[in-house]
Amino acid sequence: MSDGVTQDNARSEDPTALNARSRLNNECGSFDLAAWVRKQARLEPGARLLDVGAGTGQLLLRYAGAVLRAGSCVAVDVSAASLRELQAALPASGYSNVETACFDMDLLAESQWRPELRNFTDILSAYALYYSADANRLLAGLSGRLHPDGCLIVVAPAPGNNVEWFALLERAGVRVPAKVHAVSTFLDDTVLPFARRHFAAVTAEFETNTVRLDSVDEIDAYWRSNIYFEPSKSEALHACARDLCREQGGLVNRKRIGLVTMRGRLAP
Repeated sequence: MSDGVTQDNARSEDPTALNARSRLNNECGSFDLAAWVRKQARLEPGARLLDVGAGTGQLLLRYAGAVLRAGSCVAVDVSAASLRELQAALPASGYSNVETACFDMDLLAESQWRPELRNFTDILSAYALYYSADANRLLAGLSGRLHPDGCLIVVAPAPGNNVEWFALLERAGVRVPAKVHAVSTFLDDTVLPFARRHFAAVTAEFETNTVRLDSVDEIDAYWRSNIYFEPSKSEALHACARDLCREQGGLVNRKRIGLVTMRGRLAP
């Protein structure tokens, strides 16, 4: 494993699973992720934004409204199906200043790749960079595509993320891959050390989204939406979910979220 988390599960690119997971985290959660990202990012209306790992755009269309009305945005994702969903959502959203680009985000580490994709005032990546084959190299490439006064923002899980959910999976005999657990230390191990070496101003903010899954059906749906879903474990997970709902009224899972902001890129 590199300093990122290389994901070889195609479900990480499946828009149906992504949308289901996002819906449950939003509808059953205590925290508005998009509102928080919008507040922390402080995007100016005329900004030029690059969203790396935009997926179906559910988060992008909510946090970047000011830019999508008066600035411009390039949304990058490796999943063509996800980007088609984003494109389909644009007319109803009223936003027209969004260009989509389908390719592996690691290509952005190559200075000659798509040279027009540079001089961005803001680059933001939420829940994506830990899939990189070499996250430090990708972070360096993204930094080089910033305007000199630009801002680089990374959102990812933080230590303590999903503890209750992982405990339920363990109870059901599900072995969560080590690289999934490693995601929770990605900001501490990779992003923050890089940020402090290469930027003059670095901030890190943390929050918790308390997700309450009050029925077996909701827990089953959350399991099916995860990138490490294994159909063969569903019966055991269902039984454990049923016991948990009977004993405790459902699952209360705390999703820890970190956001690192980097400004004032230092000279090489």
